[in-house]
Amino acid sequence: MIDEPRNAFNRPKSQHKGLKILMLGLVLLLVVVVVLLSTLIKEVNALKLQMQYIQSDLSNINTSVTTQTQNFMKDFSSTLDAQESLVASCEITAENLKIENGQLPITISVIPKTDYANMTLEVQIIGKKTYVQTAVSNRGTYIAKIPVDITENNLKFMVKFNQNGIINNEALDVYSDIMHSFLMRTDAESELSFNNIDEGLKISGRVVSIYDPLYASNAFDSSPKCYPVKGEIIIKLNNKDVKTTAIELDSTLNEGYYSDCHIYTQINEVIEAYNGIDQISVISRFVDNYGNQYDREINQYPQ
Repeated sequence: MIDEPRNAFNRPKSQHKGLKILMLGLVLLLVVVVVLLSTLIKEVNALKLQMQYIQSDLSNINTSVTTQTQNFMKDFSSTLDAQESLVASCEITAENLKIENGQLPITISVIPKTDYANMTLEVQIIGKKTYVQTAVSNRGTYIAKIPVDITENNLKFMVKFNQNGIINNEALDVYSDIMHSFLMRTDAESELSFNNIDEGLKISGRVVSIYDPLYASNAFDSSPKCYPVKGEIIIKLNNKDVKTTAIELDSTLNEGYYSDCHIYTQINEVIEAYNGIDQISVISRFVDNYGNQYDREINQYPQ
């Protein structure tokens, strides 16, 4: 009867001890969490500091690259300026205005700033075709005479300097349509129809012949310098002239400045000798006051 109350009295002491152990465990866990959080905060701060160093390095690299690029562009520009300075002057002339085989001989004269010993100079003219010739030195002036097609209207002039194997190429500042500063410009269009009839091949419609007369350009003389004195529409059969129609030219060119002149010529012809395998071509032709002939083929039949 006496033991039962003792056992009942000892139970609360055991429970109190267990609570102490639990509280101690929680305190230790809290300490561990605080230590971990403190360590994590230090790592994050260190990482932020490292990122700041990286950003600073990147900024320095960017500044360095920008500076190097600017220096390179300055050096490159200086190199180009040095190359541009190789030519002291150049001149393009035509000694006579006589066309030979559809080409006008022009003279390119180049004076370099320094005439080195053993230096050679090659002139290149680039257009629909490429024309190349080595210039001949004459007392410091390098001269090349090159025949160029009169149909060229977008030319680029280049010179190549060769000094003991050291090559320098340079573009000349020349008007791209310089050919038409010597000769008149011509062109042609057509509105022709070709029909097979019992009598042969009938060609009908009109041809538009176009020209720009060239005038003298000075205060004392404004007369026409290069202009047509004759014109005709020619029909060829297998490359032989079979029909010719005159172009009615303007007779008032001295009364002012004319440009982009259009002359309409009506065509109504029958080619009796034509058979199905023959080749027909239609040509608009001008002859200028120097005797030069300007041919523009405007039709081929059959195409």
